[in-house]
Amino acid sequence: MAQERLVGSEDESLWKSRLFKFGVVAAVAGAFLKAKELITVGIVAVGAAWATFSLHERGKGKK
Repeated sequence: MAQERLVGSEDESLWKSRLFKFGVVAAVAGAFLKAKELITVGIVAVGAAWATFSLHERGKGKK
């Protein structure tokens, strides 16, 4: 039951998504280190976070 409350109280914004934060940090670190692979991983992570968030938001309207 405590776990349900924790999940229910989470802020569901894109900006607070862990995947989004990881992607931004990875892309910025890759830019500083000039590591193309790290930049790519960051961009993919940000894209995945955005896609997940937009699908979640679209699903909210159907309820």
